[in-house]
Amino acid sequence: MFRIGNDEQAERMYSKCIFADNTYEACYNSRYLTRVNLQQLEGALSDLQVVVERSPSARVLVVSLFHS
Repeated sequence: MFRIGNDEQAERMYSKCIFADNTYEACYNSRYLTRVNLQQLEGALSDLQVVVERSPSARVLVVSLFHS
């Protein structure tokens, strides 16, 4: 959605998306990835936790990443 190097703007827009509709998991996932790029690891972990709690398939992916 955003060009490379525009992570600060992307993080703000994903946050606005979540504020508008906190059930839209794609925004949490995208903000998670953006926050990892920005080294905002606490926030990234919080977003990842939301994604994992709401999506069983994401839970399987996260577990497989840490056990490979």
